[in-house]
Amino acid sequence: MTSAYFQVASYRKPEFEITVKTDKPEYIQGDTVKATVQASYFSGGALVNAPVNWRLIGYGYVFNWQDAPSGRYYSFEPFDPEQPEYNPYNSGYVGLIQEGAGKTNADGTFTLELPADLGSAVASQNWMLDVTVTSPTNQQVFNSIQFPVHRGAYYIGLSPASYVVRAGEPADVDIVTLKPDGSVYASADLDVIVYEFQWNSVYEQAEDGNYYWTSSAQRTPVYTTTVTTDRNGAGTVTFTPEAGGQYQITATGQDDAGNTIRSATFIWSSSGEFIAWPRQNNDRIELVADKKLYAPGETARILVPNPFSGTINALVTVERSGVLEANMLELAGSGETLEIPVTADHIPNIYVSVVLVKGVDETNPFPATRVGYVKLAVDTAEKELTIDVAPSATTVRPGDTVTYTLTVRDHKGSPVANASTSVAVVDKAVLVLSQYYGSPQRMVDIYYYERPLGVTTGSLVVINKDRISQQLAESGKGGGGGGGDGLEIREEFADTAFWRADFVSDENGVIEFSVKLPENLTTWRLTAKAITPDTRVGEVTNDIVATKELQVRPLLPRFFTAGDRAVIGGMVANFGREAVTGGEFTIDVAGAFLETTTTVQPFTLDAPGDFVTFNYPVAVDARANSVVVTVTAAAGDRSDGVKIEIPVLHYQTPETVGTSGVVPPGGMAEAIYVPANATDDGELSVTLDPSLGAGLLEGLTYLEHYPYECNEQTVSRFLPNLFTVRALRELNIHDQMLENRLAYQLGIGVQRL
Repeated sequence: MTSAYFQVASYRKPEFEITVKTDKPEYIQGDTVKATVQASYFSGGALVNAPVNWRLIGYGYVFNWQDAPSGRYYSFEPFDPEQPEYNPYNSGYVGLIQEGAGKTNADGTFTLELPADLGSAVASQNWMLDVTVTSPTNQQVFNSIQFPVHRGAYYIGLSPASYVVRAGEPADVDIVTLKPDGSVYASADLDVIVYEFQWNSVYEQAEDGNYYWTSSAQRTPVYTTTVTTDRNGAGTVTFTPEAGGQYQITATGQDDAGNTIRSATFIWSSSGEFIAWPRQNNDRIELVADKKLYAPGETARILVPNPFSGTINALVTVERSGVLEANMLELAGSGETLEIPVTADHIPNIYVSVVLVKGVDETNPFPATRVGYVKLAVDTAEKELTIDVAPSATTVRPGDTVTYTLTVRDHKGSPVANASTSVAVVDKAVLVLSQYYGSPQRMVDIYYYERPLGVTTGSLVVINKDRISQQLAESGKGGGGGGGDGLEIREEFADTAFWRADFVSDENGVIEFSVKLPENLTTWRLTAKAITPDTRVGEVTNDIVATKELQVRPLLPRFFTAGDRAVIGGMVANFGREAVTGGEFTIDVAGAFLETTTTVQPFTLDAPGDFVTFNYPVAVDARANSVVVTVTAAAGDRSDGVKIEIPVLHYQTPETVGTSGVVPPGGMAEAIYVPANATDDGELSVTLDPSLGAGLLEGLTYLEHYPYECNEQTVSRFLPNLFTVRALRELNIHDQMLENRLAYQLGIGVQRL
């Protein structure tokens, strides 16, 4: 069984969008941030003289090298387990830095300059500029941009060739120095220090009276050198760990402004000797993989930090939603490594589990167990498709027909046949209101998301009575440790221009189709998603713009109420290259009364982006179910027109009055009072019943059964229906249709009970 969710909403589409850009993607402490806000209509053209409000907010930042070699992970942060202030992942929200307001200019842009000043912050920050723009029709649209502000002119990246090495063998650590934009920073002088971690674990009593392991590390420098990166910003440091354990490699440099830059990484050394690893309070050990990402066909090397002395048994399993492989091994040392072949079946990830079981001996007074897990991420590149889109035109007129050509390719660029593809062409103004705005969710992330473990590992050793007795005994001890426009009225509007989910690519990977667009003035966004029989997936988006040089936008409410008095109108905007003179704006209304005799007004517009609005008071006909408004604008060979139907809501409360009496021979007259506020299009219904009991028959419809009822609801309907049958028989009332319905409802009730 599976399920899916979709959004249902009542909405009003925005008429324009805003983009926020900065002159550079990255900034360094002391720079000046120059930001530009562009407000433009979806149909093309600038939003002029519009109010702008902005806020600048700071967050923590972690540098990420996008062009790192495949399968290699570089640490650019000075993370130190004993100095939390150097952990960038703890930085979080910094706070409001600055805010202000302004207006867009003649080309729809608004610019501002801000100093890139981090103040006393010890680390780089990610700044977010939030912007809200208000249009002449009082619509507000929000957008934002994020950009990092760096503490220095470059970052130091450290990447061990392998995170797991053997004691006595050389360990290589690759070094890169990169500018904040990811390009090379050459000839950086760096001081490199290697520290050996010696863990001391003490089993001591806490304030709650229980005993816990407390681990602390003593860092001892064992190797120091200097490295100058080459013209490619690269360097290498090599050192040999003399003993098994954990080592930290740190690199420190300064830029030309005197800013200090630091980075650190770790490696683990295995050996046949006993290694004092940090002790856990939960029978866990931390397995260490030699890489962060594996390609199918590679072999993963896993360090097992065995806390026991002597030879022990180990159950090694490869798991994901079950046990995929299982092997029993003997481990002789406290720093052994395992080799796990990685295959395509392991995409997107697998888990390696090691269960250590130690029996009773001179160093272990009672049986013990340790469990360790490590996740191995597997590259999904071979599962990804790309889709090329070629529309017949990128700028069109409302109602035009556009032909699209799609080409589906694999990760090597070769065409892919038989790829099932869905295609949607949707008004971008709708998408900005939903979660699907921007790039669609990557299908590879949907089909090959990180899988959970799905396996529970347990051992009876953890509840061994001797072990519990030992813990209780220790607890008791105490102790330490475009072109020309014809006048056409646009009225065919749609949010979705095209949708089809059963395209299949041909032998050349090609799909071709045509779309007749609705009459919206907007940006149409194509979204295509493809999947092959062997579950390779991909997606793409592509935009085209439907526009006119002269555009009309009605200024209307979403609905009227019967009898409303309101102000309606329209806006005319010039999106051509030349000024507009001698123009005429016209409005026509059906279902409401214009409270003015002037329905045609002249206008002149400067080029481009200039606009003018026209307003008209109206009174809505109380009997109308809708109001139809047609607005047009014409100037020479340029024109536009829009026809919109607006619903009229009738909020009326029905009034029901009941009376009874005896009709004398010859009949009688009954006066009915009609309320003074009754509408002209209302109705009066009079129902006569021969008795009070007969008048109850209409209420029996509320006793019918519904598909989803509990026992209480079933009984609450069943019993009244049963009594009604008895009453009809006793009163000798014959109504065959009613009797059939009651029998049917009683049968349903009996079956459910």
